[in-house]
Amino acid sequence: QGLESLAPTTPLEAITAIIRQEWGQVAGLEVASEALAEASVAVVVPFVWRDSQQSAPRQGVFKVLRPGIEEQMHEELAIWSALGPFLEEHCAIQGLPALDYRNTLDSVCRLLANEIRLDHEQTHLARAATFYAHSPTVLIPSLLPFCTARMTAMERVEGCKVTAAEASPGERHRLAKTLIEALIAQPFWSNPQSDTYFHADPHAGNLFLTRDGRLAILDWALVTPLSKAQRVAVVQTVVSALMQDEAGASRSIASLGRSSDPAALRSAVAAGLRQVRQGTFPGMNWLMALLDRLGTAGAMQFPEELTLFRKALLTLSGVIRDVSAQPSIDEALLLTGLTQCFRELATRRSAPFDSRAFGSHLSNADGFSAWAGLPIA
Repeated sequence: QGLESLAPTTPLEAITAIIRQEWGQVAGLEVASEALAEASVAVVVPFVWRDSQQSAPRQGVFKVLRPGIEEQMHEELAIWSALGPFLEEHCAIQGLPALDYRNTLDSVCRLLANEIRLDHEQTHLARAATFYAHSPTVLIPSLLPFCTARMTAMERVEGCKVTAAEASPGERHRLAKTLIEALIAQPFWSNPQSDTYFHADPHAGNLFLTRDGRLAILDWALVTPLSKAQRVAVVQTVVSALMQDEAGASRSIASLGRSSDPAALRSAVAAGLRQVRQGTFPGMNWLMALLDRLGTAGAMQFPEELTLFRKALLTLSGVIRDVSAQPSIDEALLLTGLTQCFRELATRRSAPFDSRAFGSHLSNADGFSAWAGLPIA
């Protein structure tokens, strides 16, 4: 947590020189004399912009890449690329589990390379602003005109980390619920037929409680998409687990990655269904633990977007525990999923029987099968 927001060390003169180089002189723009924060690749500097004599001044921040960071990043990524084969070779010598280090670290390299592509982050910010436009409890910083590939200009958010908020237990409980709903439930139960995007770095330094009580979601450099097919597979796994359908759960999980050991997959699914029979709810925590076991056993390789989603879920779980111990991710996902199902009742009457073109990712055929298997469930 100490690494989430570091004190600035880059000389401000170097940053202001980059700002002038990227955009030149701007009338009515006054850059602060001190940086606000510094992260691994960028420095955040406040500014005030008066775009005309009549308008009120606008408070904003520049997120500027640190001098020389591109060269440092490329040097480090080359080391990471060589690290995968090195680890695989030495694990074989030492008799350690044969994990897929090479592909995993290559995926990490591709994802980390996006950290210095601020134009990508600007695209993510604009997409997030559209997605959360009708969520009164969520704030996405709006972009300001002075954006380039090496510099992002956006509105300044006043507030504190969600983990540092001074609030009553009830307010902290509501804040934790907002975190789960905004960062997991809303994108998961949304209904685009293509990808839906999740914030992939939801540590507390990127999650602020504003002065008016909204959740501000910052730093959109790293996002991870989940396709409609992947979200369908997650829901099908949960439904199959409730129905104690081992073959169906195995098929759904296999579609989430590449299985190298079908016998180990079936064995892990059987153990997971046994947990359900003993009282464990087959929600997101249950599913992620099952995927963890398959991954660490070397029985499956998962695509980088699912690995990154797992990492984001783990990070967010820690933040939620620090905010409030009360709400459960599974409980919030289940309630929002049921609410989504109720919203779809009217449109389901005219939908094809096997269509899953709904935010719940369930077809009428799935609902009928679940109803028929109710005694088992």
